[in-house]
Amino acid sequence: MGSKTQTGLLLMLGTIVSAIGWIGLYPADGTESAAEQAKKIMANPDISKIGILLGYGGMAAVFIGLFNIARGMAAAGGKGSSYANIAFVLTVTLLTGLMISAGLELGTTEATSAAAGATLMGISIALGSSFQIVFGLTLVLLGIGIVLDKNLHIVAAAITIIAGGLLLIGSCVEADVLGFAGWIGFVLASLALGVLTIRSKS
Repeated sequence: MGSKTQTGLLLMLGTIVSAIGWIGLYPADGTESAAEQAKKIMANPDISKIGILLGYGGMAAVFIGLFNIARGMAAAGGKGSSYANIAFVLTVTLLTGLMISAGLELGTTEATSAAAGATLMGISIALGSSFQIVFGLTLVLLGIGIVLDKNLHIVAAAITIIAGGLLLIGSCVEADVLGFAGWIGFVLASLALGVLTIRSKS
């Protein structure tokens, strides 16, 4: 399997797997308090663990795909390499934060008390706040790099920039609809980048 095929599959399959985990199995609602989310996760720990593993595992696959794209662009030294280089570094940060959050939520499933579960979940939620900012910035920078390098379709770059911008704005203002739109945009961008990466010949 070539590296571009691998990267494309990571982006596409990772997006699908994470959607199954978050939407189909993960019991908590991100708009609820830490205590309420912890209560739902602890109520059905087995299903929660599967949802967490699929959700975070799929996201990890997507970030590795973005990591590969950004690393390749940075190494190529094109017009967008300086932007891609920063996005490359940020994807490493995102992967690290992702693994920490996954560990905290898996710990929540096995918490011995409601208070302990709420504490672990509270830390995970706090990490998620900064996570969205870093993620939004990563997408914007990667999209700009793609526009300058012209290595993938401009539409995919535009979706990536818009999704990142919505995530950034949504993290700064109390408007859940912006954050939600940003995540939808991220899904579309990941799928588009995955398909275009597989099809690219350069």
